[in-house]
Amino acid sequence: MGAKNLMSKLIIQELNPRERTGIYVGWDSYKVAEKDALWTDGIASCISITLYDPLSKRGALAHISAAYFPEIPKFLYPENVIDTLTRELHPYQGQLEATLAGEAFRLTKWASSLIRKKLQDSKILLVGEDLGNVTIGREVHFDCNTGEVTVYRYQ
Repeated sequence: MGAKNLMSKLIIQELNPRERTGIYVGWDSYKVAEKDALWTDGIASCISITLYDPLSKRGALAHISAAYFPEIPKFLYPENVIDTLTRELHPYQGQLEATLAGEAFRLTKWASSLIRKKLQDSKILLVGEDLGNVTIGREVHFDCNTGEVTVYRYQ
């Protein structure tokens, strides 16, 4: 696993974020924005997923626990989250792009594997990921105006 940046959409910073602007996305939730910024924190064994429509500049950010607990809505389970986000972004005008971050401390990558499969089946381009390989948490900032996703690895 580790960091993969297929395009210049994913930026990985080995530092703490200097500022936090935009709409905060809490744990086990998601938000959709147009030409705005979204961010979430505490991404360790959890996974953050971004979906982006570059033509409309609309995007979605989800922070999921990647676990099956009764208090977590089923629409945020790893096998359902992509359907949830694409429904929220519909109608989208362009080719959707996705990024993934998190899944530290996990011995297996079952959740990201489910999400990747769903992205592939939905013909959504995975443009970058930062999974596993860190022993600390991450914070994810998503600029819906540019499509850039910055992953801060806490120091």
